[in-house]
Amino acid sequence: MLLISGAHAHFASALEPQDAASYFYSGGVTPQQAEAYLESTSSPLIRDSEGDHVNSYYYFGTRAGRTLIGLERVRGDDYSQHFSMLVFEGEVLLGYYANIASLPLFIGEDGRLLFPRGSELADVIFLDQDAFPPLCLKGTHCVDWVAVNAVER
Repeated sequence: MLLISGAHAHFASALEPQDAASYFYSGGVTPQQAEAYLESTSSPLIRDSEGDHVNSYYYFGTRAGRTLIGLERVRGDDYSQHFSMLVFEGEVLLGYYANIASLPLFIGEDGRLLFPRGSELADVIFLDQDAFPPLCLKGTHCVDWVAVNAVER
């Protein structure tokens, strides 16, 4: 996720949000490109999103040609949050986890997805691994990985 801390905090505070994202962007798919991709492929992740209150995208970074993007949808009269995590390979969506309890905080130096305290993963997940296991966050149900070639192509 685009986190601003340390030496970059004073510089980024003077930037508009879109400029800050560009400053920290290091290649891969941008949130804007992810949104355009999902719209152009009529992805199940954004179907029936016309009534959503919020539809936000988060850039978490890249590793080994893959980009991690988060999608947040806020729906209904109770404003319930729905998070999804998308992995792009180059500019193509490789797959995703839909309706997860929490988005990761960031990608570790070794490519491991790191989640907030209290939302620890049952299994380690690396952005550059070949096969993705179910995402099992502490205290929630497991969510299966959805390979895009099985759903959208």
